[in-house]
Amino acid sequence: MPETGAVLQGRYQLQELLSENPVRETWLATDLTNEERVVVKLLVFGGQKQWENLKLFEREAKVLQNLQHPQIPRYRDYFTIDDNKLWSGLVQDYIPGSSLLQQLDAGKKYTEEEARNIATALLEILTYLHQLSPPVLHRDIKPSNIIFSQDGVVYLVDFGAVQDQGAVAGRSFTVVGTYGYTPLEQFGGQTVPASDLYALGATLVHLLTGVAPGELLAEDLHLQFQDRLSTNLSPYFIAWLEKLTEPQLSQRFRSAQEALSALQSGALSLPTAPFFQPDFTQVKLRKNQRKLEIIIPEPSRQLLEIGKQFCQKVVKVVETGISALQKSTSGSDISSRIFVYILIGLGGVSILSALMQVIMGALPLLIPAFIAISLTEYFERTNIYLDRDADVLAIEHKRLGLTYRTETAVASQIQDVSIFYDNKKFVVGVMITAGSESGSLQQYSFGNLGRKMTEEECIWLAQEIRNWIGIE
Repeated sequence: MPETGAVLQGRYQLQELLSENPVRETWLATDLTNEERVVVKLLVFGGQKQWENLKLFEREAKVLQNLQHPQIPRYRDYFTIDDNKLWSGLVQDYIPGSSLLQQLDAGKKYTEEEARNIATALLEILTYLHQLSPPVLHRDIKPSNIIFSQDGVVYLVDFGAVQDQGAVAGRSFTVVGTYGYTPLEQFGGQTVPASDLYALGATLVHLLTGVAPGELLAEDLHLQFQDRLSTNLSPYFIAWLEKLTEPQLSQRFRSAQEALSALQSGALSLPTAPFFQPDFTQVKLRKNQRKLEIIIPEPSRQLLEIGKQFCQKVVKVVETGISALQKSTSGSDISSRIFVYILIGLGGVSILSALMQVIMGALPLLIPAFIAISLTEYFERTNIYLDRDADVLAIEHKRLGLTYRTETAVASQIQDVSIFYDNKKFVVGVMITAGSESGSLQQYSFGNLGRKMTEEECIWLAQEIRNWIGIE
């Protein structure tokens, strides 16, 4: 193995050994032609070295040579050295900074905002890689292969497991990846773009929990990380992570662009498994082949009951005060009589009497005032109509029986139906996206006003609409 200070190819002077294993070393070096720092990866052929490792190393060099992305270290050179043993060398730009694994080992605690920023940066890189022809799959995304530079930029490094061609049935393959970050299909040689998404999700789980994903695997191969998360993580981000790390490939995001859009928009596509009507729901659904109608009733009865209880408490307090005053004035206690005489002398009884009259006079107004304050929220009723013959979607919003807003769209132009999370108001709803493919898309939502619907209700209704329309 080379030593510190050695000069390779008369150009690259080795400065510091960054990592090593029995057949591979990674060095920080200086390019003597321009005094720039570079990374030199060395692979030795001999001994227990297998051809598959050399093929992967050569593939990494070939792929990197054709990549042009500001957050992937640039390819510089590739060479071989015949010095008793056959060496292969790969030279790339050096990125000053630290890996996410180094930050974790140093005790770094990641917030949701930091995790979102890292996810966004990596999804943008993966979108670039996966849209190439043929797609480039990293296949080994993990904290040690993500560099956070000194100027705050996220880099994806180490393409030693890269795949740049589709899997061919019957062809032998080499299992690559790291336990805990590698999805099940990758062990079977079926690596697809969504496989990188699983590894990204497992990496984010590691950042947010501080626990390696291999320690979180349950018997059903799901990552059981929810109880390890900080309590201030938003429900939507947790749901997004769960979809990103679905063991079943069909349940995962299909592409990096889809995952990125879901992260930025706050809308998740639905699981393909059927989700039936919840037993507790008060939402009414009627449908046939031509029409579908959903009625979300107003929760006004709950409000009236609350208002009634409030007024009863006010009346009880007033009655208790009057009763106490009557007892104090009618009793034989000398101190009570003296107190009353003082109040009379100061006009206190007159003031107290006037105050009581104001309270009793205003009491009948408290009930309608209390109800009026909550009208905007608790008298909301929503009706959703879909009509094939009229080719219309209509979402009708009512308060106190009066329609105050109606949204309409062309039913045949509905592109997607999903659920969304409003983390500021802690509500969930259904979002319908409609519009022509050549025109702009509009979004229509329901379920987040008036009666707050549960996630189960939203998934049920969204699936009912998707099935009725025929969206797969």
